[in-house]
Amino acid sequence: MKRTLSLVVLLLLLAGCSLTPPRQTGILAPVTRAADDYEQARERYADDPAIVDLYRERLVELALTLAQHRRQEGEWYVAERTLHHALATLPGHTRLEQALEQTNLARQAQLQQVRDQALAAEAEYRLARRSTLQEQTRLQEQDYLHDWRVNRNASRLDALAEPLRNCARRNLERNALVLAERCLVLAERIRGEAFVQDTRQALQARLTPPEQSTTVAGADPRPTPPARNNNRKAKEAELRAGLTRAMNAGDLSHARAITHELIELKGQTPQLRDLQRSLDTAIQVQIDSLHKLANEHYRLQRYQEAKSAWEEVLKLDPDDPQARTLIERADRVIQKLESLHQEDGNGPNPR
Repeated sequence: MKRTLSLVVLLLLLAGCSLTPPRQTGILAPVTRAADDYEQARERYADDPAIVDLYRERLVELALTLAQHRRQEGEWYVAERTLHHALATLPGHTRLEQALEQTNLARQAQLQQVRDQALAAEAEYRLARRSTLQEQTRLQEQDYLHDWRVNRNASRLDALAEPLRNCARRNLERNALVLAERCLVLAERIRGEAFVQDTRQALQARLTPPEQSTTVAGADPRPTPPARNNNRKAKEAELRAGLTRAMNAGDLSHARAITHELIELKGQTPQLRDLQRSLDTAIQVQIDSLHKLANEHYRLQRYQEAKSAWEEVLKLDPDDPQARTLIERADRVIQKLESLHQEDGNGPNPR
């Protein structure tokens, strides 16, 4: 009986393992495909390093572009994973390592900012609790447990003063003046004005009076209706979701088209401008690489492979006139070789 029960449990465990869904790696899929293409090129074109270099450059540009998009979306850890994934195939690559270092530094800075906000939130809670406990003290008779709570809160609050002042100085250096002011005010409420005097002077020197807004002649001073704002936000959310899907699929042409739509909707923001520039660069690198790859195939009389490479160019840039002309030329050569092969059984096969 025990043996039968053990077998049943074992079968259930095995069934459970087989039904466990595979780990999702969709966010790294484009880099994985590019890395696989590069590894296959290393084996297939071992005697032609120029072609291998083209596949390597495509992998690098794709990884850099995807990582930049992740950073702009605030997905810093995913950006690092993307670069690590590419470096697993191209260890020691200078541009990838530099991008990884910059991403790591930026992620650590963002992480520190989140910690500073948590510190400020804790101080605000402790200050509010101090006020509540003081009010309770005035409303009830002496209570040793209550006194202990007051003293414990005061001790924890005092311990936050120094970190809060450091938080203000740190964010002052980062030019995060709002968070610096928030931390400084909290430190001052805990330890007094003298405790933060030097930092307060430094902050005041950095603060500038707000610029007076001027109405442009002919501009409509009325605010945008709420309904229009909601429609714009919904449209932006839809475009950003589409942009993420396109980047995840490695479809840089579609991603560039969506980026253009976002620019038309929001204007030329620094983030969108940088993303557009990166996409343009990555796509142009792919186009140049495909042209070189096709020319190399054509030189080696691999006409079908040359044609396929030029067709990939048209997917990235449908208006590329050179690719269309070269595809037509490759078709003529392939047709000519096929006709010769039919006439003479010993003729060369079109490749």
